[in-house]
Amino acid sequence: MRIFLFLLFCAALLLSCNNNKAFEQDRPESAIRGVFKAIQSENFEKAAQFCTASSKKSLQDFATNLKMVSSSEKENLLAPFSMQITKIDCKESLGSTHCDLCCSEFGDVSLEMVQQDNKWFVQIEFLY
Repeated sequence: MRIFLFLLFCAALLLSCNNNKAFEQDRPESAIRGVFKAIQSENFEKAAQFCTASSKKSLQDFATNLKMVSSSEKENLLAPFSMQITKIDCKESLGSTHCDLCCSEFGDVSLEMVQQDNKWFVQIEFLY
């Protein structure tokens, strides 16, 4: 019985320490980091989890286009998402939340964020 309780305790401890929650959507910053990390690893299904409905469609078109372009074009299209985000500054104004990201060689990046059901989503149009 003690062994069973010990194993149950260990299982609970392992589950509570699981790092799968690295990019929850309880804050705009978390959703932004999640979508960037997913796109950097070209995991577009994961990236879609952090996007609004209209952004998901744009992301799907972007991912489809990436399959049809040369490797150099693909690299250019993915380049804006390769930035190492060192700072995210979010502000709410007139019922809208915008987050400025630092630092990109392409200049300032500003994203609109949408909150639904206590989760934050990125509103972005992907260029392709």
